[in-house]
Amino acid sequence: MVAEPVGQAALYLRLSREDGDTEQSGSIQSQQLLLTEYAKRNGMTVSAIYTDDGISGTKWNRPGLQELLRAAESGQIRVILVKDLSRLSRDYVKTGELLEEWFPKYGIRLIAVEDGIDTAKQLPANDFSPMRAVLNDWYARDISRKVRAAVHARQESGLCTAARLPYGYRKTEGRILVDPAEAAVVIWIFKAYMDGKSRCAIARKLTEDGIRPPGEKWNRNIRNWNDATIGRILKNSAYCGKLMLHKTEKLSYKSNRKQQLPAWMWTVYPIPAVIGEDVFEAVRTRIEQKPQRARNRTHWLSGRVYCGECESRMYVTSRNRVICSGRKHGTGCQNPSMSLSALEEMLSVQLERDGISVYSQALPILLEKIVIRKETAELYLRYKEP
Repeated sequence: MVAEPVGQAALYLRLSREDGDTEQSGSIQSQQLLLTEYAKRNGMTVSAIYTDDGISGTKWNRPGLQELLRAAESGQIRVILVKDLSRLSRDYVKTGELLEEWFPKYGIRLIAVEDGIDTAKQLPANDFSPMRAVLNDWYARDISRKVRAAVHARQESGLCTAARLPYGYRKTEGRILVDPAEAAVVIWIFKAYMDGKSRCAIARKLTEDGIRPPGEKWNRNIRNWNDATIGRILKNSAYCGKLMLHKTEKLSYKSNRKQQLPAWMWTVYPIPAVIGEDVFEAVRTRIEQKPQRARNRTHWLSGRVYCGECESRMYVTSRNRVICSGRKHGTGCQNPSMSLSALEEMLSVQLERDGISVYSQALPILLEKIVIRKETAELYLRYKEP
C-alpha cells in the first residue's frame, strides 16, 4: 500500500461528448470546483491542474494526461485528484496498468472523489476499482455503437451525414447547394480531361491561374493543385448527383484507423449534379482504358527517407530521384529533389568510413532512416561506430 502523502496535490480534469455534456467548459469548471473544495477540506494544496477538454477517455495520448504522468514520474506530483475513475481513462487495460503498476511504482496516491477510491487507504471501493474500469470501458463501447447506429439511421432516412462536402458544394441551413465558382472549376476539369489534357497539366494550369485548391480552407499549407486531387475529382460520383456515404468504418471505438467497406454497403445520397452522368461515365471509361505505366517494384529505400524541412516522407520516383511527398502535395516545402545515385553514393561512403564494405548486402539491413535537408543528409544506422 502506498504511504499517505499530504500537502501538494494535482488535479486532472477531462470531458468529451461521450460523457453526455455539451457544455464542456462548464463541466470542466464544475470538476475543478469539486476537487478544489475536496483538497481544501483535506488539508491539501493544489499545485497544478491538468486538463483535457473535448478528448475521449479511450485515447491514451491526451496532452494533459501525458503531461501529468511526466510530472508524476519526475517526482513533482505525489497526489492526483480526479472526479471519478472514468476521468482518468475509459480503457480498462490502461486503467489497470496505472492502478496496479504505474502509480505504486512512482509512489502516487490516486483519489477518485465520487467513486470513493483512495489508494493510500484500505477502502472497500478500492477493491471495486477493476470492475469500475471495465464498466467505464463498456460505457464508451456502448456509446460508440449507439452513435454509429444513429448515423446509419439518419443516412437511411435521407439525411446527409458527411463531415465535409466535396469541392464545389456547400451546406446552407441543412441544404446542400452548388457553389457556382467552384462548380465552374469542376466543369472545366472534366472538359479539359476529355479534351486530352493530363491530370498533371490540369493541376499545373489551375495553380498558375491562382485557383484555390480543395482543402486550403482547412490546411493553409495546401497551396497548389496536384494530379492526385484532380484524379479524386474525376472519380467522384458526387458530381453527377450521387454522394457516397458510409464508405469507411472505424476498426475499433478506441482507434481512429478506418477500413474501406465494400461498395454494396455504401449509402447513395442524392445531391444537385454539376455534370451530366453521361460525361462522368465517359471520363470513367477513359480513365479505365488509359494504359497504366508499369509500376516499378517498391524500392528498398521506401519508408526510410524523410524530409528534414517539413518532416514528410520522401519517395523514389520512376526517374530515380528522391522527392518530398509534402512538396508534391502542395505543402510549400522547398526541399529540392535528390538524385538516387547521389544518395546511394553518400550511403556507400558512410559505410566505407565505418569499415563496412559489402554495400549491397549490408545497407538494407543496417539502415534505419535517412533525413535529407537542402544541403545535408543524415544517416541513422542500426549499429554504433567503432
